[in-house]
Amino acid sequence: MSDFQHFDFDPRHIPDEYAIALGRVSLAWSQTESVLEDAIAGVAGIGAFRGWAITTHMNLNNRIDTLLALIRLGSLDSKLQSEIESAIKDIRKAADDRNRFVHSYWATDERDGKVYLTSKTARGALKPKAQSVSTTEVTDAAMNIYLSGLRLLQLLNANGLLPDPSY
Repeated sequence: MSDFQHFDFDPRHIPDEYAIALGRVSLAWSQTESVLEDAIAGVAGIGAFRGWAITTHMNLNNRIDTLLALIRLGSLDSKLQSEIESAIKDIRKAADDRNRFVHSYWATDERDGKVYLTSKTARGALKPKAQSVSTTEVTDAAMNIYLSGLRLLQLLNANGLLPDPSY
């Protein structure tokens, strides 16, 4: 824990290239969540606006569970169902990447000048953790998050499952 005393947690001191990369993570995640909402509406056979009325306040797990329930009702062929399930696995991994970057405490270390992601757990014992991170790791995560949503979007589009953009 003593390493934490050398950390500067002031977000204004995180280099701009990291802030930009983190912004891309956030933007990519927003797009991916939007695709999940559209997937629910499209598979349910309702318009986008009706779908949004249902999904807007759902958390990620509820959206995924709802989409899985819809595709497993039997109206899709088994190959497409399997492809969508695989895309959902990618989205779950993307969510883990997003959470790692968005929910960590960002810091710089005055000793080595590196940027660190710090986190902690306290299940029975306090376990702080610090891990240095490069901008490449953050931008790669942003790209993987984007691609996970794009994969699902392409499946929906190729199979006529995008919702009607009307009410």
